[in-house]
Amino acid sequence: MSFKYFLLLLLYSSTAFAKTTFTYRGGESADDHRQHYLEEVLTLALDKTVDDYGEYELITKAEGLNLARVLRNLEENAYPNFFVRVSMTDQIATKFSVVPFPVDRGVSGYRIAFVQNGKERQFCAAELPNIKKYSIVQGVAWLDGDILRANKLKVYDSSSYDNMFEMINVGRMDLFFRAINEVKDEYSTKSQALNGLQIESCIALYYPLPRFFITNKDNQANAQRIYQGLSRAYQDGSFQKLWNQFFKESMDLVKLNQRRIIQLDNPFIKDLNKDYKQYNFVMSEYLVDTPAR
Repeated sequence: MSFKYFLLLLLYSSTAFAKTTFTYRGGESADDHRQHYLEEVLTLALDKTVDDYGEYELITKAEGLNLARVLRNLEENAYPNFFVRVSMTDQIATKFSVVPFPVDRGVSGYRIAFVQNGKERQFCAAELPNIKKYSIVQGVAWLDGDILRANKLKVYDSSSYDNMFEMINVGRMDLFFRAINEVKDEYSTKSQALNGLQIESCIALYYPLPRFFITNKDNQANAQRIYQGLSRAYQDGSFQKLWNQFFKESMDLVKLNQRRIIQLDNPFIKDLNKDYKQYNFVMSEYLVDTPAR
């Protein structure tokens, strides 16, 4: 074997076995399990595209950071191929590369509240004007807080994921609205330590809330890879299977069809392309005979 041929073979072998590193956001605390699903979604998308783009490794970064700090890391391109799931806005679409696939299939727009124990039925007759007098806690830089404020609700921000549950537990805040696909896991995780935490029984908020992965503005090629992988997984049904595995029990738990749905406006997605709706879950089976306000 000639030395030149040996070098070419070595170069080919190094290229063939090289893996592209992808990173995703870690949890805000040890009890924050929200990223487990997102890890599985990214893994699914990357597995579906190995033949087109090559092997990969997926690692977690930015553990313990709130969303505002994570977005700064993303803008600064702090980690290789860093992907973060966010609630979309028209402004975000101009600042980052977007994967226009709703990773929760649109169900996060339905919000159920944690309340202090003993107040589970306090809001059963509530409509929007009545809720405006109560204090609501949300996370710093969460779009939900901005949406609630735009609808004239009284919102207070917290920089700590864990502290928001504690505020409800001790009665410092009245309501902490969570997505219907998040409630079961969070209640299971938090209620044992926080005996004052309970799920409100009678109402739900609804506003359109598409949640996409985003990445640095210059990372368009890998954003396209993730979108291609998710589209393939949706077409072959593996995405829906994963989604059901993580979220179906929580959606059943909250009994959405027995709640008063209070509809709010989301003024932050006026220009967003609506093609993503083809992937949304059809909520009709959960909303039969539900009174709307």
